[in-house]
Amino acid sequence: MSSPAAPSPAPAAPGARSPAALIAARTLLATLWASRATKVLLVFSMAMLAVVGLGTRVHWIHPSAVGSLRTTLLVPGLAIAAVLVAELPIRDGLAHRTLLYPLLGPVSRPVLALVRTLVTALLLAGGMGLLVVLLGIIAGVPDAGLGRELAAIVLGSLCYVGVFGLLHAVTRYGLVSGLGLALLADYPLCKVPFSIRNLAPATHVGKLAGLDLVDLHGLPLPVPETSLGLSLGVLVVVATLGVALTAMRFSRMNLEELC
Repeated sequence: MSSPAAPSPAPAAPGARSPAALIAARTLLATLWASRATKVLLVFSMAMLAVVGLGTRVHWIHPSAVGSLRTTLLVPGLAIAAVLVAELPIRDGLAHRTLLYPLLGPVSRPVLALVRTLVTALLLAGGMGLLVVLLGIIAGVPDAGLGRELAAIVLGSLCYVGVFGLLHAVTRYGLVSGLGLALLADYPLCKVPFSIRNLAPATHVGKLAGLDLVDLHGLPLPVPETSLGLSLGVLVVVATLGVALTAMRFSRMNLEELC
């Protein structure tokens, strides 16, 4: 007498065999175009490229002004853009209920927060880097410092998205408080000709990009030098702490905050 056939295994749920990091990244990218931040930054970037392109062709905008615009994009532009996109990993997903499926899936909360934050930072870095390159091409500006600028954009994006992502995870008013922090603390502090300026991430973004951000107001004041190693270290440490604390905060949020 033959033994009964063993029951066939139940079919795996869609995506169950995918790596957790891939699932976390995919759920972010799937809802990326529905985000307010994506739409705002995309429209702004396209409008700016159009204005600069037209302005340089008809000589309304001198090519040297494009250099100043690229500097502004780095400081404080990168921080402002980071405030907008830093809501994507946690806050935007909670507000629009796009995080409910990932929360019920096989991905742990820390991995979900970590991957979504890193992907957001890399998307910001890619977008800002492309914008800087296109501005240089359109205006015919020499790209001698392009490598340093791109490096500053990558590390600055990781730093700012880590910090502002934590702010969005802690409070529902992350956009307002983040913009206040960027425009009223970070940017003004980086222009101060004293060592206290090293507390501002903008100082170290500017250092990596080779920018002179200090404003002496015509006064003959000595400016303490910030080393390249210090700037690299500060951005890496702040980025690591920001991302880690965001993941920790997200993992400890109760169901009322998540739903």
